Amino acid sequence: VRLPTKVARVGTWIGLILCVLPAVVFSLRTVYPGSAVVVPVVGAALVIACGTAAPNRGAEVVLGRSVFQHLGRWSYSWYLWHWPLLVFWYTWSKTSVVQADLTRTLPLAGLALGLAVLSYRFVENPIRRSTFLIERQWATPLGAGLLIGSCFALTYAF
Repeated sequence: VRLPTKVARVGTWIGLILCVLPAVVFSLRTVYPGSAVVVPVVGAALVIACGTAAPNRGAEVVLGRSVFQHLGRWSYSWYLWHWPLLVFWYTWSKTSVVQADLTRTLPLAGLALGLAVLSYRFVENPIRRSTFLIERQWATPLGAGLLIGSCFALTYAF
């Protein structure tokens, strides 16, 4: 069953609004994670599901811009970098992440984005495009297993 184009187009915009809404509406009083997590999850699902039914006719007009495409490419690295930076900063400064204000959080988010771009360029892409790993399919699971084992070992050693 294919979703009608007009419904899908509106669905992508509703989804995008639901993805952005928590950043504007949620406060320190919002229990998160908890039931509030449904809002961005449903939003992301709507953008994806409706976007496949009406490609380039809804919120993709905005999300398809190069700036958002780049942010999308870097987003996982950014996700991985931002929490350690926030936690280390607030531990070092002896304040709480919960009490964070934008004057401290935004520069850290910017630093995390810079690190994400660098790690995407110099770590992720070289590994993803490695001819060694492509030609030797056994190397990827072996490397992943060694990395996971190292993480467990370091966790219990320290």
